[in-house]
Amino acid sequence: MQIRPAHTYPKAHPEALTFTRVPENSLIRDLGVKLGLCQPSQEAELNPKIFSQRYCQEVQKLLPDGVLPDNLEQAYQLALAALPPLQAAALAGEVAQALVSPELEQRAAEAVPVRAHGALTRQVEQGCERAGMPIPNKVWVIRSEEWDACSHFGGIAVASAYLDSARPARLHFVVGHELSHSRHRDDIAMLGFEALSQGVSQPLLGYALKQDLKALHHAMELRSDREGWAYAEAQQTEPQQLFQEVADLLGQQQESDTHPAGRERLQQLRPR
Repeated sequence: MQIRPAHTYPKAHPEALTFTRVPENSLIRDLGVKLGLCQPSQEAELNPKIFSQRYCQEVQKLLPDGVLPDNLEQAYQLALAALPPLQAAALAGEVAQALVSPELEQRAAEAVPVRAHGALTRQVEQGCERAGMPIPNKVWVIRSEEWDACSHFGGIAVASAYLDSARPARLHFVVGHELSHSRHRDDIAMLGFEALSQGVSQPLLGYALKQDLKALHHAMELRSDREGWAYAEAQQTEPQQLFQEVADLLGQQQESDTHPAGRERLQQLRPR
């Protein structure tokens, strides 16, 4: 999710990812619950001390010599003085992705106490080859009749409701959408957003940060919709049928802090 010029980050930290209790309003708590990874009161998070130190270091690089932020709140304030607001917030996601190595992600995926779904795994592997996309670490199926899916630790999970053989276009789009999140490591970036938001307590700063994080989440979803559509097309899905399935899935969705309204999502996907 690079929205500013990339630069070399320090080496990933082997203890960056932890499992602990977090507030009920955690942005990503529900993902771990749906995967069977944790109880509703627990979730994966970044080691707050390690994240804070790295974020402050990265902000210091953007500032004149001699300015050293002491904590996340001060660091975010200083980042806002050096970067446009969205970039100051996005820096948290980039730092999180730098802290968590792909190897640590792989180990975390292996530890998820849900067996990978063999048949869907083979289907996704073939689909990735056709679409030219990386194969995910794991493919899980969540037993649920709700239309739900997520990406976690380089893997993807979809509800069993999507396995209806009569609606392959819907499954292709959802798989492609989650593969996009996985490829861009959006779940790790979300950990960074969560860590930064917990470190900002001033009401005005907190409100500004919430609006920035909402914009970043919406941008992630719109990008993953586009890449999910491209993945589905690579599976030889007829465009009108694909659009009808996606419209049925997203059309009534209301805007939230993490997702744009369904109408906005469909507008960019409508066949020309």
